[in-house]
Amino acid sequence: MEDIGEECFEELVSKTFFHHTSDYYSMHNLMHELAQCVAGEFCYKLDDSNPSSFTEGSVRYVSYLQGIYDNFEQFEIYSHCEQLMTFLPFKFSPVDDLESIITSAVKKLLSKPKHLRVFSLARYPIDLLPNSIGDLMHLRYFDFSETPILSLPDSIVSLYNLETLLLAGCTKLTLLPSNTSKLVNLR
Repeated sequence: MEDIGEECFEELVSKTFFHHTSDYYSMHNLMHELAQCVAGEFCYKLDDSNPSSFTEGSVRYVSYLQGIYDNFEQFEIYSHCEQLMTFLPFKFSPVDDLESIITSAVKKLLSKPKHLRVFSLARYPIDLLPNSIGDLMHLRYFDFSETPILSLPDSIVSLYNLETLLLAGCTKLTLLPSNTSKLVNLR
């Protein structure tokens, strides 16, 4: 699967959909504008230019800069997106002073969206995941890297479709669920 994906990506690079610089790839401006036009109201990128242009009924993909837009109100808004499939904050600045706010906001966020496929809480000061994480049956990618989590809830083994579980830099993690062999799709 990874080889086919790499071939497709290299073909997109050769057709100038992406530009390769020394350290990373970036999307061509025209391709980015086309993608935004096609995505329309399904994708939502929180930034300074659109802090209130949010239609919760139709949004399926959410991204924002971590550390700038971290507050309970934003997580509250996302929890009303019942069709949410991707929740992906991008690292921008540290989020040290938000432990109680983020922990309660994550519980609220996980209370409704059952269609999540990509979910990242990397670099957030969360040390406990709610058991409701096991209700995300469609989850394929879960990034919990660089968090102070102590253990993963047993309910995580019910995530049959989970392919990627990132726990890099979780220095306090001491316990994994005993039935992790049930995660048959984990790559």
